[in-house]
Amino acid sequence: MRTHRAEIRERRDRTGPYRSLVLDAPALAEAARPGQFVMIRVSDTTDPLLRRPFSLFRADGPAGTAEILFRIMGRGTSMLDRLQPGEKVDVVGPLGKPFPSLPMDEIVLVGGGVGIPPLFFYAEWIRGREPARNVHVLMGGRTKGDLVAREEFERLGIEVQAATDDGSAGHAGVVTDLLRPFLGPSHAILACGPAPMLKAVSEMATKSKTKCCVSVEERMACGLGVCMGCAVPVRSEGEARSYRLACTDGPVFDAEEVLW
Repeated sequence: MRTHRAEIRERRDRTGPYRSLVLDAPALAEAARPGQFVMIRVSDTTDPLLRRPFSLFRADGPAGTAEILFRIMGRGTSMLDRLQPGEKVDVVGPLGKPFPSLPMDEIVLVGGGVGIPPLFFYAEWIRGREPARNVHVLMGGRTKGDLVAREEFERLGIEVQAATDDGSAGHAGVVTDLLRPFLGPSHAILACGPAPMLKAVSEMATKSKTKCCVSVEERMACGLGVCMGCAVPVRSEGEARSYRLACTDGPVFDAEEVLW
């Protein structure tokens, strides 16, 4: 982990309120692994005071670039959206624990919206290193505008199945409706998204004895384990409940250890 003064190389408008920034950050790009995140100061002043956390969407070591994908949701992301190529941002990372190595032949990625970045990073990573692996993507959202980066998955040769709450694209319903054919010991699930979705995925995985890892979305003030504001309730030997921090112990956890 280190601090980077990264220049914005490219700004990309995506579907609806989604944007991405390509950062010139060679050391970050070389060190980052799928599932990790960064903390970004969106202003050169102390207003806003706190950095914002963003999952890494892509890291290209040879090119020296790292990309974040975000949704405009509040003041911090609105300020980030106004930045242009050539401007610089203060970035701390990579932070957190990445997705683990998985021996299963079939990998199922489940997410949607701002849960997509770490899953795409993993998909691109595994495609470059183990192209024989079968990777499936199940993507959900409220509307088709939340199916961000679908085309990029498809350019990797990965078929995407989609579900939308309003039926504007793919299956009309929730993304877990698509999961049943991909359950069993020969599969492994990597999921990222809102807690209700992760809970549902985890319960389905546990019942079917499917290995499952989840990347949790928690509010973070520091990203370094100091403020302890991102505590996640987990099972612990000898105790009914204990807590681990999403920023340092996660954000990736084995689904069976999280108490939803």
